[in-house]
Amino acid sequence: MDYKVTGIVIRSVDYGEKDKIITIFSLELGKMTARLKGVKSPNSKLKYAGQPFCFGQFEIASGKSNVITGCSLEDSFYDITCDIDKFECGSIILQALDKFTVQDNLYEQLFIHAIRALNEICYGQNNPRVIVIKFLIDALRDLGYGIDFAKCSSCGGALVGNIAIDLSIGNIVCSKCADAYHEPISAKSVGFLKLIDNTGYDNMQSIKCKNSDISSVMHTLDKIISIHLGVSIIK
Repeated sequence: MDYKVTGIVIRSVDYGEKDKIITIFSLELGKMTARLKGVKSPNSKLKYAGQPFCFGQFEIASGKSNVITGCSLEDSFYDITCDIDKFECGSIILQALDKFTVQDNLYEQLFIHAIRALNEICYGQNNPRVIVIKFLIDALRDLGYGIDFAKCSSCGGALVGNIAIDLSIGNIVCSKCADAYHEPISAKSVGFLKLIDNTGYDNMQSIKCKNSDISSVMHTLDKIISIHLGVSIIK
């Protein structure tokens, strides 16, 4: 049976002399794998479909395995691949889609947030790392692990004083609820996360911060992700 999905290539590996196995994150079916036959041949018409960041409508023939028979390209996000900072940030999003998801599950909202984030990284004027932070916050919420940056997850009080991450559940607690099993996090970092969370993708250029602050926040998020999902995506 033949069918179509709208998706983005998040991973691509060589298979044999001429083929590739690609992992597609799709709107309709979530994460799936498919084979591109003969795509490594010089005259292949689907060579572009074997590249990460390829976003489009994929035509698939199903059998013992999925085989790509066609692809209508929507966007290659080419500018991401030409800029080292954008490429690093775009790759984090592709890795997140791969590591955060399992096959045969639907992730419609996560798909929408991922395409929005990649579009902003590619064409926007924002700091791409701020976009990654926004995406990761959204992704955690989409997967059922939303974080409240305004109040303590334990007592519901204001996040003031010696704020910390609860290492058992991955949420943020106030100074009164923190103990030896919690890791301190600066009020500045929490405020930065709250600001990004409350700002739309279109307005990210209004957020100004130091690269050192961005790095600190990204590693904080990575720690929270590792608690909830058991994976790390920030090197």
